[in-house]
Amino acid sequence: MVFLLSSLELRAAAAAAPEVGAMRSFLEANCSDCHANGATEGGFELSSLPDEPTVHDAGRWDRVYDRIQGGEMPPADYGPLDRGESRDFLFDLSRWLSTQQSVEISEKGRSRGRRLTALQLERTLQATLGIDVPLASLLPPDRRHHGFTTVTEGGLSHHDLAAHLEVVDAALEEAFDRARTPQAVWEKELSAKDLARTNPNRRCREPELYKEMAVSWSTRLVYVGRLPVTTARDGGGWHRLTFEAEALKAPKEGLWCTVRTGKLSSSAPTMQDVGTFLVTDQPKTYTFEAWLPEGDMFEVRPNDHRLKQGQTPGGQVGAGEMQPQNVAGLGLHKATLTRFHRGPSDEEVRALLFGDVETQWVKNEDRKKGQPSGWHEPKPRNPQGALSALMRQFADRAFRRSVDSASLAPYIADAQANLQAGQSFTEALRGGYRALLCSPRFIYHVEEPGELDGPALAARLAYFLTGGPPDAELAALGANGEITKDDVLRAQTERLLTEERHGVRGLERFVQDFAFEWLDLSELDATEVISLYPAFDPALQISMRDQTHALLRAMFAEDLSVTHVVDADFVFLNERLADQYDLPFTAKPTEWSPENGGLIRVPLPKDSPRGGLLTQGSILKHTADGAATSPILRGVWASERLLGITVPPPPENIPAVEPDTRGSTTIREQLAKHRADPSCASCHVKVDPVGFALESFDPAGAFRTDYMTRRGGKTVPRAPVDPSYEMPDGASFDDVVGFQKLATRRPDPLAANLASHLLTYATGAPVAFADRRAIDDVVWQARDADYGTRSLLHACIQSPLFRRK
Repeated sequence: MVFLLSSLELRAAAAAAPEVGAMRSFLEANCSDCHANGATEGGFELSSLPDEPTVHDAGRWDRVYDRIQGGEMPPADYGPLDRGESRDFLFDLSRWLSTQQSVEISEKGRSRGRRLTALQLERTLQATLGIDVPLASLLPPDRRHHGFTTVTEGGLSHHDLAAHLEVVDAALEEAFDRARTPQAVWEKELSAKDLARTNPNRRCREPELYKEMAVSWSTRLVYVGRLPVTTARDGGGWHRLTFEAEALKAPKEGLWCTVRTGKLSSSAPTMQDVGTFLVTDQPKTYTFEAWLPEGDMFEVRPNDHRLKQGQTPGGQVGAGEMQPQNVAGLGLHKATLTRFHRGPSDEEVRALLFGDVETQWVKNEDRKKGQPSGWHEPKPRNPQGALSALMRQFADRAFRRSVDSASLAPYIADAQANLQAGQSFTEALRGGYRALLCSPRFIYHVEEPGELDGPALAARLAYFLTGGPPDAELAALGANGEITKDDVLRAQTERLLTEERHGVRGLERFVQDFAFEWLDLSELDATEVISLYPAFDPALQISMRDQTHALLRAMFAEDLSVTHVVDADFVFLNERLADQYDLPFTAKPTEWSPENGGLIRVPLPKDSPRGGLLTQGSILKHTADGAATSPILRGVWASERLLGITVPPPPENIPAVEPDTRGSTTIREQLAKHRADPSCASCHVKVDPVGFALESFDPAGAFRTDYMTRRGGKTVPRAPVDPSYEMPDGASFDDVVGFQKLATRRPDPLAANLASHLLTYATGAPVAFADRRAIDDVVWQARDADYGTRSLLHACIQSPLFRRK
């Protein structure tokens, strides 16, 4: 394959490749009427094509290739191209474009200046220092390129550098505090009285004490069920809340409740979802874990908007106000609140920072209230030598590879100079660590053009699957080069996916990280579903997110076919999802368990549209705006993320199509006029089929046969939904099930699409024209396993695209 050739061979191939002038002549002879001499149909002009396309900008040459190869250009009314000339042109263009890009890749690599994302930086600092404090929130949001934060474009601004320094200081503060002063790890037993409001006569939003339980009632009022007794102090930390609860006045299906955290006040309204659970009239114990910043607390409450909601005059809840309204409630019998650390103990953190240097306990003689009784102070016999040795060990860990003495010398010299100038050993060591953590070698992925060496390959695998640096075993295999062997690389892939770290399986973490960006689950909270869909609530949204994770876990764990992206004969459900999807569900409420987010794998009725990622509520919700749906927006998103259809941006002079929610025209009628423009037709023929198929689902993810509206205070049909359409190859379908059957006929594009997204996420570089053959090879390797997703993942990791810069 062309990308495996040496740089000199590629240069020779480039010299022998077809001349760009010959290809321009073909285009001028066949395309100039619409795309030259001032004519810019579709916003494209031939003179804009560059003579030297780059990896990251083919300058539309790749689109020219795709449009002509797919028979989209020239338009049908223009007349067909000469078949022989067209074949020769496509062959020459492919060879020329691939060779041009391959020369650049061999000399500079596919990814350039790739740095740690906010999440990767957080996990790298945690692993390097042995801490568990979340840090990503201290950084500006990562910019996403080609759909992923792992793709870097542009350098670090002074704002980015300032934020990085703030995060490093926060991480070092936590690490040195834990190493020197033991932190409180405790457990508190809380009675129902402790959990309830302190003043029973006060109207507020805390639970009331009722029948020896702390009870919160069903209401749409925010922050109901907040538990001030769980408020985090002393800088915050990881907290585990275990409670015994039962439902009051709940339906036989049980009462759906949520656990969330936050300041839970109007001055700080943001809340974090922790989980959802189903409670019945039989007391049961539930456990949830969350990081609570100082001042944050838990909220545990009913959250099922299908049920009657209590009225709360004045925006507060008084004791005894809800019982006469006959609404369901959640009663907490008791709880245990535990403050704990994820990962290394304080002693292990001390060893990471101070190595084998002995420490002495220094008593705090002037101790004041709230201060520690003392601290561990390192007392090396040879401070200069100990400082040098510790910084060398730390640098190898921070830089994810062994560091040569010459590169490390300036850092050590500065730290030793500070020691000689009067700083304590601890201060000088901390300053030395700070300098190393601000080094480009820490901030960036260090990779040289060509085949990745052992440490770089180990780091790439670790960050791809875990979002963090290599652990000890993987780092050792990287250092001795064993990781470059195919069988070792495969075995380490399996280990990282199956092993648990801090109670989370590797596959679970990978699925959550990847889906957060690939499927835009990061946008699930971005839109609020309007009152036209009153059944949508936080418990349902959390279940939708968990359902997506559950299906992806099953796909990768069981090596299920990539066609499950579009369709499947099973689904993960709980009662809440089954009701929203109108599916049968026979599990009893008492069988609810926290595994898989309380979801159960059940077979689907024949011809149900609910199999696969495409029709899951999480996808349908975030691809709508909360009030209306658009086949264009859903069609473009599904085409690019799931189906492997590249959709170029629309011409600048084409206005957007907004759905007419008043009902005077349907979206189908509006788009018919839109597609009449030749500049629009070539793209809409690709994205409209899936877009119209998904019109069978409303913004809340429920199936519909009619568009609905509000009239006279009632929800009434506005117009029937027509999900039928025609595929680009002429095959037609009547509904979303018909579309799913047609879309899964050819797994190759679905597999190529997933492979492209996996490799973009893993390598920090989008798939270029020169990479297409490598993607084809990945797909070919997965065919024998029926295009299994785990097989596809292994093929991606073994691919030259993964193993080269």
